[in-house]
Amino acid sequence: METRDPDEETRLLDPEPPASQSPGSKPSSGPGFWQTILSATAVLFILEIGNQLSLAPSTAILEATVCQKYYAAIDGHLGDCKAEPIQSEVAYILGWKDVFENLPAILLAVPFGALADKIGRRKIMILATAGLVLNDTWIRLVLCFSHFIPLRLLWLSGLWQMIGAGVATLSSIVYAQVSDVCPAEQRTTAFSFIQSAGLVSRVVFLPVGAGLMSIDPWIPMVTTSGLGVLSFLVALLLVPETLQLDKQSSDERGDTEQLLGARSNGQDKVGLHPRLKILISRAVDLNHWIMGNARVVCLLICLFTFYLGQQSDGTILLQYASKRLHWTLGQASLLLSLRAGVTLVLLAVILPALSSFLLIRLDLHESIKDKRLTQACGVLLAAGSSIIFFATSWEALLVGQFLFSAGCVFGVPARSLAAGMVDQKHVGVLFTVVSVAMQGGFIAGGPILATAFKWGMKLGDFWMGMPFLVALICFIVGTLSISAVTTKIQISNGDAGIEIEN
Repeated sequence: METRDPDEETRLLDPEPPASQSPGSKPSSGPGFWQTILSATAVLFILEIGNQLSLAPSTAILEATVCQKYYAAIDGHLGDCKAEPIQSEVAYILGWKDVFENLPAILLAVPFGALADKIGRRKIMILATAGLVLNDTWIRLVLCFSHFIPLRLLWLSGLWQMIGAGVATLSSIVYAQVSDVCPAEQRTTAFSFIQSAGLVSRVVFLPVGAGLMSIDPWIPMVTTSGLGVLSFLVALLLVPETLQLDKQSSDERGDTEQLLGARSNGQDKVGLHPRLKILISRAVDLNHWIMGNARVVCLLICLFTFYLGQQSDGTILLQYASKRLHWTLGQASLLLSLRAGVTLVLLAVILPALSSFLLIRLDLHESIKDKRLTQACGVLLAAGSSIIFFATSWEALLVGQFLFSAGCVFGVPARSLAAGMVDQKHVGVLFTVVSVAMQGGFIAGGPILATAFKWGMKLGDFWMGMPFLVALICFIVGTLSISAVTTKIQISNGDAGIEIEN
């Protein structure tokens, strides 16, 4: 049969579903929906609890250590820890730590995602969770023994995430698992549930971590390490396998390999060098597939810029609020709890209701609905960033954070839009590519926003919020990018199908 390279017009959706399965249906056998979503979400939830408990304490420990070393090199007397050289160094260390922690995801997430499509989601989830636990342990060791270990060795923590490619793989596996068992019309609600679980941890445990800081910042740090071990045990013992390998035909098992580059007969037992050639060939084929589909490219640009800009609402916001409003880091961390609370209400109540309204009342197609929701989120993020940049009082900062928080649900409709772009058998690979784009935003955001914060403090009080000006530009670019995505809709017409673009 004649073949051709994929391009923008290549149809990823089968024109006709297999005779044994109707469109949007899920296999009748295998793990149930709630068993899968609860156990898989539990892994993310436990890890997220640890992240929120340790966010402010770890920043405070790092700031105190940098402060002590800075003044010890001058005259030995402890001075203002909010001084520009200290805050710049803290932002610099944290920014590049994020880069090195996310770099393994950029390099390895796609191969691990393709492997998950072949050997099963659960095995790769276990590897990714183990890597994250070891990453966390390294950070604790460096901070604990910082009197003789250079703080910049924190940057080596990312090496542990080469085991499973870290959070990029873990999140993509969880979303792929849910997509395996969830009908298309329930995807947005299911993805909202997953993201809501993380937000609950932020609403509850960010203040808990800030409160424990007043006793000893190491209490939440040690607790986080224990939670990491617990998440690994949940992944190992409770999470089911959703990829029904024993139920697939040989053609279905080969779909991922076909997407990444077909493997010829007799190559299963070849040496390392031929295998490396195969891996490179598959990576090239995957790149051609991505670049040949303009809709996927626009979506990836949107996610990259959105996640880059969203980096401003983490440790950068803690430092910004602490410096501008003279708050403690514990007080500033409550801004992140506000974001989590607002986003949680949107995900748990407003977004599902709005999604149903657009689908039922306005009779919008699923893809068009997801596109409109993502665009709205981009507008809210841009508005919130601009207000935070100009904020000179806590009232203005709260308003900006409220709008910013409302836009942070963009990941749910964006992922749902991505899931509708490809055949179900390719969802694992696509979600991994999406996660790579997101991690790319994280990697770029760390040093870019840290440098913007440093420049802003040097230029004066008005420019102190420069990271949020950079974020504003990112959100504008991302919103324009998602607006350029065309949504393809298939309308049944007897035995044939008509595909239209919107």
